Amino acid sequence: MSALTEDRGTLKKIARLRTLEAAGTIYAGALAAVNGSGKAVAASDAANLKVIGCAQNAAAEGENVTVEEGCFAFDGSGISNADIGRTVYVSDDHTVSLAAGTNGVVAGVVYDVDAEGVWIVVGRTSLNAAPSSAIADVSAAGTDSANLISALNSLLAAARTHGIISAT
Repeated sequence: MSALTEDRGTLKKIARLRTLEAAGTIYAGALAAVNGSGKAVAASDAANLKVIGCAQNAAAEGENVTVEEGCFAFDGSGISNADIGRTVYVSDDHTVSLAAGTNGVVAGVVYDVDAEGVWIVVGRTSLNAAPSSAIADVSAAGTDSANLISALNSLLAAARTHGIISAT
């Protein structure tokens, strides 16, 4: 491979929109996630899901759903403007929480809270916040080397899981 020596007709996609095959029923306006098979599913606190945005159309299994990254209002309780910038987690396909569920599926980052709901940034931009609990574990480890090594390993695993660093 060598550097370009002339113009190149590079193909592009709009990075904030993607169309995926649905692995089950997804309703328009739902938090949408991708499963381990690369198919879209309604977000839930299930293992191995990554929230990628908000469904723009309803789709049944095998149909295509368009998912948009951005800032959207969802339901949530106990979340206030004091929580702006904090990571929130999926409770169900339209509800977020400050507390991680069993699988700690990250919904996004709180942008605002008003009468419309909890506005969260979802999609690629929210992945940077994904290992926040692991960062807290590192902070809490103090100077105990065994605890610190364990906490750092957890942080690295979380960063890999959320695509922040490569698995290799």
